[in-house]
Amino acid sequence: MTRRATPDEPDTPSIVGPRKPEKATSTFLQRIVAVLETIAAQRHGMSLSAIARSTSLAPSTAHRLLGDLAALQMVELTPSGYVLGERARFLAASIVEPLAGVTRQAIVPHLVRLHRSTGLVVTLGVPDAGHVLVSDVIFSPGQERLARAYGEVLSISTTALGLILLAYHPQLGADRSGVPPPRRAVRQPVPDVRQVLTAGSACLPRTDLPGCVECAVTISGRGSRPIGAISLSWQTANPDPLWIEELRRAAFAATTALRHELRPPR
Repeated sequence: MTRRATPDEPDTPSIVGPRKPEKATSTFLQRIVAVLETIAAQRHGMSLSAIARSTSLAPSTAHRLLGDLAALQMVELTPSGYVLGERARFLAASIVEPLAGVTRQAIVPHLVRLHRSTGLVVTLGVPDAGHVLVSDVIFSPGQERLARAYGEVLSISTTALGLILLAYHPQLGADRSGVPPPRRAVRQPVPDVRQVLTAGSACLPRTDLPGCVECAVTISGRGSRPIGAISLSWQTANPDPLWIEELRRAAFAATTALRHELRPPR
C-alpha cells in the first residue's frame, strides 16, 4: 500500500544544499590566498608595499595578514623581503616531489648540515618523467639569486643534477612514453658520461646564471639506483676544493639514512 503525502508534506523531499560560507570568512580566505600566491610568484622576496599594491590591500591589512602567516611559518621576512615560509615550502614540496614524506625527512637534515658547513646553496633534485624536479633548496638570506625555485623542472642532460643521474641510469633520459627528450643547445661542452662516472660527480656552469657553477652527486635508496641528487652552487673564481668532499660526505650520510628508513620491518 502506497502512502500518500498529507497536505502538510511535500511530494518530494526538500533538498538542503551545503551552507554557503559567510562573506567575511570568504573574503578573509581570498586575501590569504592572494598574499601567498603573490609571494610565491616572486622567488627573490617582496616588500610589504609591493605585496599590498599587488593584492590591492591596504598596507595595514597586508601587514596584519603577513604577521599571522609568519606566526604559522607560511611566510618569512628576510632582508630581501617576504618569501614563503618553511611550512609553505614543505607543503609545496610534498605535492610536487615524487619522494615519500619519510624519505624526504631522512634527507633534509643532511642538506641543512651541508649548507652550514659550506655556506653554499644546496639543492635536492629528483628524476621525474625524463627531467629533474627541484624538491628542496637550502640557502641563506642574500643567496636568493643562486637558489633554484621549488618545483622547477630542469633538463636532465644539460644540468649537473640531471647529468649525474643520467650517467648512472641512462633510462632516466626517456620520458613516460619511452621517447628521449630533445637535447637543448648549450653554450658550454657537456662532460662525457664516462668522465662523470670516473669522477663520481658532475660539475657544469649554470645556463641560467653566468659565472655560476653547480656540482652534484647522487643519493640512493635500498639498491644502487639513485633516487635523487644533491648539488652545491657557487659563484666564485676560486672554489674551495673541500666543498666537493663535503658534498660527497652529505650524499653518503643521506644514502645511509635512507637505507635505514627504507629497511623492511623485522
